[in-house]
Amino acid sequence: MNSLVADLVMPIIAAIGGQPSFDSLDFTINDSVFRYGAFITSLVSFVIIAAAIFFVVKPASMTLERLKGKEEEAVPDEERRHQELLAALRARG
Repeated sequence: MNSLVADLVMPIIAAIGGQPSFDSLDFTINDSVFRYGAFITSLVSFVIIAAAIFFVVKPASMTLERLKGKEEEAVPDEERRHQELLAALRARG
């Protein structure tokens, strides 16, 4: 996933914004260097990876739920006979 972000997404951001990486962005206060560019790069990477995982996991779980639901819908023959007998008894009474 890191390669996806570093090799594909960040060059697109560089084409739009002019920089392939934000790591060089920083500011200094009283000899303390704050590298906020590295944080922005990490944040962009995290968001892209999270989105990619979401778009893979969500459809997969929905597919599994559909398959699981079809298996649960199948009622065994004995259970179906019991339900029919109960329905017939209720109709009589």
